[in-house]
Amino acid sequence: MSQGGGMVPLTNDIMGQMLVHVVEVMIECGLVQGGAEAEETAARAMQVLAAQGLIDSAGDVPIGTCLLLPGSSGRGFRLLLVTPWLADEYDSDLRRRKTSPIMFDRTAAGEVIVPMRSLLARFEALATNRAAPESTRQLALTLARRSQLDDLVFPADVITLALTVTDRGTGTETVIEALPGCQMISIGEGEWFTGVSSADVSLTLRQDEYEYCILNVARRVKQPRYGPDEKGYQVEL
Repeated sequence: MSQGGGMVPLTNDIMGQMLVHVVEVMIECGLVQGGAEAEETAARAMQVLAAQGLIDSAGDVPIGTCLLLPGSSGRGFRLLLVTPWLADEYDSDLRRRKTSPIMFDRTAAGEVIVPMRSLLARFEALATNRAAPESTRQLALTLARRSQLDDLVFPADVITLALTVTDRGTGTETVIEALPGCQMISIGEGEWFTGVSSADVSLTLRQDEYEYCILNVARRVKQPRYGPDEKGYQVEL
């Protein structure tokens, strides 16, 4: 993919480049052993994805899938976006379905807006990841249900992908905008304590083998806190 903004049609070549980058990250993190033939390395990568329940019944990796990387705990975790992150099919109020092309919303300056609910959905999915430590699943669930995050905003010149989906029944084609795969989502390195916590949310977009942009957003995360009520019963405060 070349540097610059705008939607680029998702081709088999581009998808192949993204998957190569994903495998490179898996090797760097020690999830896959390097040095083998490409076919064998790809098979090992698929085994890692399958171990985390990220392969569907057809043997494919669904769109928007995130892989949990090593080093996760109850204080933070890292996710690697394996496949493209699609724009929501509905508007910000979830009332009206967008028409083709279905795109991310933009600011007045043309910046790309990725809604908070899309990020929280990935935390929700991590909460059910059977390979994640229990403490990580609990943290992910807390973030998904209680965190207060702003929408993610990318520069106007960020590269996005255009996926064309064909309705099997009608033959109608719909173009959907997506962020490329091989993004890194990092949570943590804050002081976690009972009551209100803080976290650093970092999302790194890799394009052309360089880190295109990094967003670090400090946010407050509501965590359950309990104490006695007027009658002495323990209740959530």
